[in-house]
Amino acid sequence: MQSGQSVLRDMDSRIDALRAQAHVLANDLNALTARRNAARAQESGQTRELAVLRLDLLQANQVASGIDAADQRALALLTQRAQTLDALNQTIVNSEAQQQSLKAARSARLAERDAAAVRANDAAIGVRSALSATSDYQSLQTNSLQTAQTAKQARDKAATAATDRESKRKPYEDDRLFMYLWQRRFGFPEYAANTLTRALDQWVAHLIGYDGAHRNYRMLLALADHLAAHAEAQEAIANAAQSQLVIAEDAALAAAGVPALDAALDAADAALNAAEQQIEAAEVRYQQTLLERAAIVAGTDPFTTEALNVIAAQLGREELNQLRADAQGTATPQDDAMVAALANLRVETGRLAEQLAPLEAHQATLLKQMAEAEQLRTHFRSNAYDSDNSEFESGLAIGAVLDRLLRGAVVFNDAWEEVNRHHRVRIPPMSRMPRTSSGGGGGFGSGRSSGGFGGGSGTRSGGGFRSGGGFGGGGGGFKTGGGF
Repeated sequence: MQSGQSVLRDMDSRIDALRAQAHVLANDLNALTARRNAARAQESGQTRELAVLRLDLLQANQVASGIDAADQRALALLTQRAQTLDALNQTIVNSEAQQQSLKAARSARLAERDAAAVRANDAAIGVRSALSATSDYQSLQTNSLQTAQTAKQARDKAATAATDRESKRKPYEDDRLFMYLWQRRFGFPEYAANTLTRALDQWVAHLIGYDGAHRNYRMLLALADHLAAHAEAQEAIANAAQSQLVIAEDAALAAAGVPALDAALDAADAALNAAEQQIEAAEVRYQQTLLERAAIVAGTDPFTTEALNVIAAQLGREELNQLRADAQGTATPQDDAMVAALANLRVETGRLAEQLAPLEAHQATLLKQMAEAEQLRTHFRSNAYDSDNSEFESGLAIGAVLDRLLRGAVVFNDAWEEVNRHHRVRIPPMSRMPRTSSGGGGGFGSGRSSGGFGGGSGTRSGGGFRSGGGFGGGGGGFKTGGGF
């Protein structure tokens, strides 16, 4: 017999060995795949370089023979590229001429704006100079200055009073008795109370000196409000005086025609801004055109990119013999050398692919085998076949079962059936029930019984079995798949 734990250890050992093989195989595959990818990258790069060379030769009309559909498509794209480049160059020339014209127009608008500004400014200065010499204007100006100064002084006093009120009101408001009487409006006409309350309030007022304190507190609160109202009135007077001064100035300016000159200046400013915006828009379009031309002359334009892709795709599909024939149709030996290098890279890529194929197949098989072995182990554990009461007949060779499963000689269900068929469960001995008395007529645990479990003194009971016995005979136990 083998214990279930022993069988599980054997399974673990074999699965661990498979995992170790998988790790080694994965490392080998990774290294070989990296080499294959590097070779492919070199092959792709060499193909791209060959495509660039062939495109240059096509553009220079140095391909004497072997022009195929891909070459014709590339030539058509190169023609479109040349046409686009010509159009861009013409656009650049036209834009430069347009910018010169726009700059000249802006210079004219700038001169007009400056002249309008001088006319409006000179007229305004003349009017104000003449106006300042009149006694009426001088009187208005003096009145405006005086009222503004008075308003400022009034506002300063109001601000000082407001600050004093905030600092000086605190002692009054911290006195609870004073605030009680104040809030009841004691000492004011609106005060109302019954005889008893009035008497008590009078007593409190006399106690804290309320009569003088409430007059001072009332004046403290009212003074700041009064000064604030006075400041507002003075500011209104100052604003009115300033308005009269402005009205006099506006009337004098209007009589001299200055508003019309200001309107002409505004129009000149608008014309100058419009001219500047036209130049900026033309410069933005010009810069975009330069970028498009730069891409074409650098070979990064859509036409060149598509032409290269077309040729590279064709070269990648062509056999080496065709590539060699195409190279012989040109006047340069450079493409012959590139084709030779490309041939070597293709050979290397193919050789690495051949080495990878069996390893990839081996890995797929190994992973499948591991999955089946681990499935068998999972069933083993889920049925608790590794418990202390679980054992297997000596005829079970778990290694052989796994080998047949991994080779594909048996399917999973057959392998599991074989494991299940050899499984046994040991029945642990029953413990005696504790005696309930020194002697009895029968029952569980008595010295002698006429028919019960576990008879004593070695005497076999009339109708039971000894606790050491079991089902099925033999070494004790019963088959999980069989009967009694």
